[in-house]
Amino acid sequence: MRKAACFILVAALAVLGPGAQVRDLGEVSVTAESWSPAALAPGGSVVVVTAEQIEASGAKNAAEALASVPGFHSLDYGNPGSVRAPSLRGASSGQVLVILDGARLNDARQGNVDLGQIPAESIERIEVLKGGASSLYGADAVGGVIVITTKRGGDPRLTVTAENKVYPAALGADLEYLAAAQRLGASLDTRIGAAGLSASGSFERAGDSFPAAQAGGAVLERGNAGFLGGSGSLGLEVPVLGGILSAALSGRYEDFGVPGILTWLTPNAEQRNRDFRGTAAWSSDALMRGRLSLDVSAFGAWSRMEYEDPDEPADDRHDTFSSGADFRFRYLASDAVELPAGLEFRYDGAESTKVGNPRRYHAGAYAAPVLAVGRGVKVSPAVRLDWYDDYPAGLTYSLGASAAVSEVVTLKATAGRSYRAPAFNDLYWPADPWTEGNPDLLTETSWYGEIGLETLGSRIETAVNLFARYSDDLIRWGDPDGDFVWRPENLAAAAFIGADAAVAVHAGPVSVSASYGLLLTYDLADGRTLANDVRIANYPVHTVKLEPVYSDGFGKVSLRGSWRSERYQSPTITLDPVLLLGARVELRVAENADVYLDGENLLNRAYAEMDGYPMPGITLKAGLRILLD
Repeated sequence: MRKAACFILVAALAVLGPGAQVRDLGEVSVTAESWSPAALAPGGSVVVVTAEQIEASGAKNAAEALASVPGFHSLDYGNPGSVRAPSLRGASSGQVLVILDGARLNDARQGNVDLGQIPAESIERIEVLKGGASSLYGADAVGGVIVITTKRGGDPRLTVTAENKVYPAALGADLEYLAAAQRLGASLDTRIGAAGLSASGSFERAGDSFPAAQAGGAVLERGNAGFLGGSGSLGLEVPVLGGILSAALSGRYEDFGVPGILTWLTPNAEQRNRDFRGTAAWSSDALMRGRLSLDVSAFGAWSRMEYEDPDEPADDRHDTFSSGADFRFRYLASDAVELPAGLEFRYDGAESTKVGNPRRYHAGAYAAPVLAVGRGVKVSPAVRLDWYDDYPAGLTYSLGASAAVSEVVTLKATAGRSYRAPAFNDLYWPADPWTEGNPDLLTETSWYGEIGLETLGSRIETAVNLFARYSDDLIRWGDPDGDFVWRPENLAAAAFIGADAAVAVHAGPVSVSASYGLLLTYDLADGRTLANDVRIANYPVHTVKLEPVYSDGFGKVSLRGSWRSERYQSPTITLDPVLLLGARVELRVAENADVYLDGENLLNRAYAEMDGYPMPGITLKAGLRILLD
């Protein structure tokens, strides 16, 4: 009965009015590949962040590049090298699917992605589809999909950035905080004949501790936080057989300390991460006299995580590997009917000291026709069938619609069903005195819907979305039998109801962007209802973001402000509201050189993104950027 009531609420939202495509401020049009949200979900809420916007923001990785997107939240564990896990509209990191160059990144062992490991230098653009999308992309697309495309070459350009980080509030405690961390990044785009080539790399190091702000202005020094790491990537595209052959190769190595939670310190623990990934694809949009677009791709990936703690000696190493192929096409049957469809094949495996050597085979197929049913009106039903050899999956579906009311006003709506797959850790964690996996787990299922309105004028852009999601059979680690052994069970259920709104105003050299997010989360496990008002941890009820920018030919000044209301850690415990302020000043000091000063947490607020993992206090970053065309 609870499921039916929540599903009716979702369906009602979907039919009462349409949803909006939320644009990132300053968005520009891009060509949509056959897997992109813009191509597959014209009725969905899509945000596009371009390479130009990422560079202008000073972001160093994908998590920072998405910071201003309404509904996006990065779950950060504080210390250098710690995970930057994505959350969209209250969905957990395992419920957000991340796709890099057409291939899913979500780790089959843990189920999530660390966006902090994707350097900004390699990114051409990011597309975010908020809301369930398993009918298009398969497992884990419960809260949304983040599609990242890396660079493939372009007009000749070399960019080099050098940066030093300072913690001024802690200089009295340790003068080494004058050079707390450094980063060097470079990217090269060029063309060799008809071929485009991109190369990028970054190197980072951080000292062995960082200062976290405490209530009353005190400084807490978090030790065992040293970091040393680097990454590199190559991208290529070249005309072949009437289409475009593209390829990308990337690698990363990190070695860092793991401070642990405040109530369970790990002063000697270390972690090493390394991974390699390669993709290749051939695409053409000129088949059958332009009526057929075709994309064929393949990928392979390997990663290793090693954790060592001399105080608790035990092997803790996890290798994961995956490979797969995709076949996607878009057929223009007529002026009123387009048919995007595709097939996906994937293999995932692990060699782990904790979960053994599990293997997973997967095949999926989808069809997502786009129907023009009137002037400015499009309807986009979608259906997908997935098969896995180690757990049940099945059928997912959605229905979206968009209507161009005028040249500047668009209405959109979407609703459907999505699911999340159990990770290897959930299924196969070995039985020990405290924890064990559950090979009989079902998939998490979710029903969602959203409505909204978008206006796009020459100087003002606005967007408003209302959304609702009900999830059932959520995988929850707990002690269901009271025998002090933690195991995952399909016990939990939850409802997510909220809204996000954004506005951007452009007036000559001045632009202002602002957004507001409302998120009401309800834990419906154990027979609870909305009336019980039991909330889910780590998600703020209210979020406000504001960013005014002044820019001219000599430099740029920008402010970043955000406020988050209380966040529930349990039915009775909440984290305090927090107001964060940042600023960035850039000056052109030579024809091809800029200097900048960037400040974070300028009010020196004591706060945490995850309970028990305090974030740094006042942070200043000074840097030099050289651009050679």
